[in-house]
Amino acid sequence: MIWLTEFGREVFWPITIILLFVLGGWTGKMTAVVIAISMLVLIPLGELAKDIVARPRPVIPASDFLISADKDYAFPSGHAVIVSAGASGALMLFRGTPKRLVVSTILAIEAALVCLSRIYVGGHYPLDVIRGILLGVGVSLIFVGVEKHIEFLFMPLKKLLKR
Repeated sequence: MIWLTEFGREVFWPITIILLFVLGGWTGKMTAVVIAISMLVLIPLGELAKDIVARPRPVIPASDFLISADKDYAFPSGHAVIVSAGASGALMLFRGTPKRLVVSTILAIEAALVCLSRIYVGGHYPLDVIRGILLGVGVSLIFVGVEKHIEFLFMPLKKLLKR
């Protein structure tokens, strides 16, 4: 579980976005762009929410910590915000074939495991993670809703790729 907390957000999702963009065809490119935009909006939004709410992290004796304690506030879980945005974006946009559905399902399972790992390692209370999931999914769904407008901006790229 510790490796999910350490690598499930900062390493896994950037690589996933790049792979979707490079290997996912046009649908993968648009999914990657929507996920990336969602995450870029959510990073400062999540930090702002942490500063406004100022909820302290769980108090666990230092000998019981599985990871070193973070210095920032706990609400919402930044890991939960980012991975849930990625998973919900993939589930909503990267589907239509059995292969795409398998990829999206694997991404959702990874996101769920990362969220659970944040509680397991003592980094967050369960409600911090649940609220992080709600924030991540909510913002992601906004960008999924305007995906056709984002795709319109990339139409020149699509035309170039068809040549």
